[in-house]
Amino acid sequence: MDNLSKLTLAVRDYGLFMHLAQDCAREYKEILYYVPWEGSYPTTDKANIGVGVPGLTRVYDWHEAVRQADEVALFDVGMDSIRQSVIKEFKKPCMGGTASIMEYNRIYFKEECLRKMGLPVIPYKVIIGWDALCLHLKSNPNKHVKVNTFRGVLETFHAKDYKFAIPKLEMAAKKLGSWKNKMPFIVEDHVPGFQEQADGAVETGDDDFKLHGDPLSIGTWGFEIKDNTYVCKVDDLDNFPTPLKEIRKKLNSVFRDHDVCGMGSSEIRRNTQKSFYLDDCRRAGSPPSEIQGELFTNFPRIVHAIANNQRIVPAFKAKYGAMILIKSEMALETHVPMDFKDQDLKVLKMRNLYKVDDQYYHIPQDGLSFLGAAIGWGNDKETAMDMALENSQKIQCDEAHCEVDGFEKQKEVFKAAVKVGLGTF
Repeated sequence: MDNLSKLTLAVRDYGLFMHLAQDCAREYKEILYYVPWEGSYPTTDKANIGVGVPGLTRVYDWHEAVRQADEVALFDVGMDSIRQSVIKEFKKPCMGGTASIMEYNRIYFKEECLRKMGLPVIPYKVIIGWDALCLHLKSNPNKHVKVNTFRGVLETFHAKDYKFAIPKLEMAAKKLGSWKNKMPFIVEDHVPGFQEQADGAVETGDDDFKLHGDPLSIGTWGFEIKDNTYVCKVDDLDNFPTPLKEIRKKLNSVFRDHDVCGMGSSEIRRNTQKSFYLDDCRRAGSPPSEIQGELFTNFPRIVHAIANNQRIVPAFKAKYGAMILIKSEMALETHVPMDFKDQDLKVLKMRNLYKVDDQYYHIPQDGLSFLGAAIGWGNDKETAMDMALENSQKIQCDEAHCEVDGFEKQKEVFKAAVKVGLGTF
């Protein structure tokens, strides 16, 4: 078995998956952590992400970091060309950085991956231009609006009624500027949830590690309440619910064709009749990466194995994991000071973090209000949820808050899961 304490790992990130770099620091000798900061007018915000964070050495020259490192990890999307450079030019082992098109191009995924493999696709239309989108939504309520690639312009949202969608539409128009009527929008039909009708859907998904398209034998599956909480179960992939296994079986060849190497997640909406694969995540997911790095005790070795084209069996400390998002509206526009102990970063997985003069701050970066998440684990889901909720109290911040009833809502999801054929969670 390789001694990771003698190896240096270079991690390229945008700030979202800093916690995974910290998890790798458990075994690697050094973590060289890089976030792109260059430009005609560089800012201190991008340059400071990761500064002062335990376990990380913040670096500013990516090529020099790769030269110094023994291997490389790419946990986020959009790094396919970076991977090719690491492997072909620098001759270094690399984990991640594959198949970004499956996440970025939603139409490609629907048509070339799902439909071609015989999986159902939620009915959708492509609307060109903001004006046309507004006109369409006025007469077509209860739709889901998405975009290809440019999530910084518009995150997926449910337009139940046009008048309530106006603020999000106006924000998108402001970001798009003169391009607003050239932008293609994806408008999907709504699949009713279990709260809306007796045979309604539950949103679920599975998460795994892949090596050249083939998954490692152990993964997680679970339930997310959007922008709120997440609960997952660790299991052998053969023991996953039948609907999830059926989807995986049909897509196995797609993942192999795209040479997927690294972490990934699915978003699936399952009702009593069908499973709809909503979106594919060809990176570490958020959730569940916040819990995965701790739940899998050999996580650094998983990274090492995949980078070096080796299979490994993920080892885990508990059967269930849970996380609850920590939010602050101040995080949208300004640095948010936070107090917690360094050792609490084991259970507080923070985004865009840096430390100066012994004070931690969240740096506004991605247009979201999430500071991070508190996590928990246990051999039953109640223990995991209780631990996550308790750990959320470890952060001291006047502006921070959690949806404390999130795990109570999860219990209703667990019951609905049985009705739609996902079994007892």
